[in-house]
Amino acid sequence: MVSFSVITPSLNMADMLQRCHASIMDQGVDVCHIVADPGSTDGTREWLADRSDVEAIFEEDSGMYDAINRGISMADGDIVSYLNCDEQYLPGTLKHVAEIFESNPAIHLVFGDLILVDPEGKPLAYRKGHQPRWLYIGIAHLYVMSCTMFVRRIVFDKGFRFSPNFKAAGDADLVIRMLKAGFKAMHVSRYFSTFTITESNLGASHYAVREARELFMTMPTWARMLRFPINMLRFTEKVLAGAYYQPAPLEYDIYTGADLYQRKAISFRKPSWRWPG
Repeated sequence: MVSFSVITPSLNMADMLQRCHASIMDQGVDVCHIVADPGSTDGTREWLADRSDVEAIFEEDSGMYDAINRGISMADGDIVSYLNCDEQYLPGTLKHVAEIFESNPAIHLVFGDLILVDPEGKPLAYRKGHQPRWLYIGIAHLYVMSCTMFVRRIVFDKGFRFSPNFKAAGDADLVIRMLKAGFKAMHVSRYFSTFTITESNLGASHYAVREARELFMTMPTWARMLRFPINMLRFTEKVLAGAYYQPAPLEYDIYTGADLYQRKAISFRKPSWRWPG
């Protein structure tokens, strides 16, 4: 039976953390939730101390990626992933991912699709990925989201970690390095998770813009010179993969409010792929 280790970096997001945790623990698989919290003051630490189904790391860290790296070092599951406090797994995600890895022994990384929601869980947009390619990611951006990423622990056993040099683009950097090292990735056309849009999302910060430029400058000179045609190839592949099409309605179940025992069914009547704002 495939086991999972899910890592969550946390800092003063108690309500969202509890919903994130609930979405992990109702998956019906062998899963360990590792939460790294360097010093929350909103009741998170007290909540964690009372949980028998969480392994908490109460240590100072240098940021989100350092916290995740500490969790990776503790992880003993066959499959390792990380889920931020403002993200949730959709029902059946971990069982489906386990089946994919069992059926595809040569695959090291699995990615899926996600639904963007507001803080109340209402739908904002759907985001579909396609086959991950390091050149596309470096030239453009990480078009497969980290909350849908699952990695065989053997990859981390070989020493791969998030770089402490990044605050927002560490996901893209790590995926590029893993793909360039020869690890095989697969994209699955299934919604794995939800991602909450808030004012504090790092992906919308000035760090993200600067670090995307830094990653771009690490690409081969020929790739930077051919940026436009490479992006056209990426866009064509995305269209052919069906990333811009979603029949209505799109229905999903997540935890909202203070109810941690029952997911709420939500219907996205006019699904849009456009990122909010």
